[in-house]
Parts: sequence; C-alpha cells; structure tokens
Amino acid sequence: MKSKQFFYIAFYEQLALKGFQAYKPSYDYNENHIADICAGGYNIAHLTKTDDIKPNPYAEGVDAGTIDKIRGIAKDAALQWGICTEKPYDESKNEQMPDGSYKLAEVDGTVLSCTLHPILGYIFSVQGQAGERQSFYNRADAKQAFAAASGLVDENRFFTERGLTAIYENLMKQLMTPDNGLDSQAAQESEYILAKIEDLMPSLACSGMYANYEHENGTELSEGVEQ
Repeated sequence: MKSKQFFYIAFYEQLALKGFQAYKPSYDYNENHIADICAGGYNIAHLTKTDDIKPNPYAEGVDAGTIDKIRGIAKDAALQWGICTEKPYDESKNEQMPDGSYKLAEVDGTVLSCTLHPILGYIFSVQGQAGERQSFYNRADAKQAFAAASGLVDENRFFTERGLTAIYENLMKQLMTPDNGLDSQAAQESEYILAKIEDLMPSLACSGMYANYEHENGTELSEGVEQ
C-alpha cells in the first residue's frame, strides 16, 4: 500500500458490499472524523483521523458485535494491500522514540522507525535531518526510501535509465490500450509507478509520450482504465 487513500477506497467498497455506507461527516465542526458509517440510514459509527472505528455515542441499539464487524472489514481491506503484519522490532532491544515508535536504523541523522497501527499493521517512517517525515505501509518501500534518504545508495541507481524508460513505455502502452483488462487497483498502481519514474526522469514526462500514444491509439488514458 502506497498511501492511506488506497485503504480508504478499499474499505468503503467493502463496507458497501457488506450492507454499510460511508459518508462525509454530517457535522462540519467535528474535525476528528473522516467518515460517518451508516446502516439502514442511521449513523452508527465514525472512522476517525487515527483510522479507528468509534461507535456513534448518540446512536441507539448499536451492539459491540456490529462495531467489531466494521473493524474486521477495515482490517480485511488493509490486508488486501499487503500491509506489514510481521513485527520488525523488539521492545527490549530497539530504542523507543518520543512519538512512541521504535528505531530500526539510523545513518547520519536519518532515522527509520516503526509503530503498530490497530488496523494498518506496522507503519514505517523515514525522518531526515531537517525533520521531514515520510510514512510507508510496506517494509520494502520503507527500506528503499531510507537507503536513498540516508545516502547509502543513489536512488537513480536502483534501475538504469534504459530500464526505467522501457518500464515507462510499456506501462504507458498498456494503460493507453482500450480494454486492457486492468481493474481500478492495477491501473492505480501502474499510474503510481509512472509518476515515480517521472520524478526520477522528468524528461519522460515532457517527452510527449501521452500525446503520441493518444494519436496512435485514438484514445485517451482514462479510456484504457476500468473504472
């Protein structure tokens, strides 16, 4: 999982399949809620900014079993994205940070740490010397980002320019092809990879490949993506 947005989309889809609905919070003043969770037209629970499921204290007749069911749906949605469920630290050996996370590694002031989330598994953070922080929900992505941020490796060396260009061109062709068979998740992941490659090689984003493929295929990018 690349960001919590992927989790939210999957969670809301699963809620709908199980007979629940998620709506924008009905009270603008409540800044702690991301969504109201409803059943049968009644607001029975909230998804909070800490990604916890809290029962609506004003709803009547909402039993603990229903809240546990919603939490289970959230957990299943997160697991679909391959979140880390294997504990990567030992409280007796790893240093605990002021924010409660545990330090996994540090190089020249850049820190890789990890904390347990009740739904999203083990979340990793990479914090640089200037205090900037990135969060990761995949252990491999976190290790790669830490290696690049700390200067252990050159991010541009993970792939050669030729290899990145080949990956970019083939992904572009697939996305631009009508009826390419990609579902929304696969399409989002492909577009994420394209964006990351463009970050490393801005010349690709300015090369006009989108326009060329649109001209050759007579289609736009969005037409090749299953909604």
